[in-house]
Amino acid sequence: MSVGETAISSLINTRTQELGISRAEIVGRCGFKNIAKGLRRLDEVCAGNVDRAGLRLAKLPDALRFEPQVVEAAILATRQVQAREQERCYRDAFRPHGIIVCERSIPQPIWLASVLGVDRILRIDFAEGSAPVTYAMQARDGLDTRLRRWGSSSLPAFARPQGVVVNYAYDKAVEFDVEGKPLRVLDEALRTSVSTLSLGGRSITARELRHLISTSEPHI
Repeated sequence: MSVGETAISSLINTRTQELGISRAEIVGRCGFKNIAKGLRRLDEVCAGNVDRAGLRLAKLPDALRFEPQVVEAAILATRQVQAREQERCYRDAFRPHGIIVCERSIPQPIWLASVLGVDRILRIDFAEGSAPVTYAMQARDGLDTRLRRWGSSSLPAFARPQGVVVNYAYDKAVEFDVEGKPLRVLDEALRTSVSTLSLGGRSITARELRHLISTSEPHI
């Protein structure tokens, strides 16, 4: 496997050579009638986006004439490498910040959190160069600012705030209640998840969804 090649792409490329078949034949065997679309999905899988391929991925073992466990192992290896790379990037880019803790850990409706952006709702960035001793107060002030911004005692999709977590480092955080009283020490930073939605069987980002909504609004 060459540098930058995923385990699943290495498996697919090697197997197509062994079987003497083309990538177009592979996507055809996976059930794609639109070969161009199938090739785009195959490219996504080879790039490591195995979760965006949907149910089509389930047909890969038959297409490659492999036992399902062989393909599953390659997918697992791909996910593990991606997880390690994502963790490395998170640690390298880490800056102290706060996260608002609300009644709902899973937003409802999810589409609203996706459109607005989870970080825009929950994340509080601290003033650059400020001292750690001020982080808890900045987090509390940030919570008040968010509530004033939305004009409510609740935050969109997440309901009422229960407190804030100050992420001092990627492996150290402290949770505070809404009054600023420390509740517990955490051994890792609290993270927000990136919400994605599906349109026509394809995952779309929050930015794409906001663009679709803005362009579909009637012009008066």
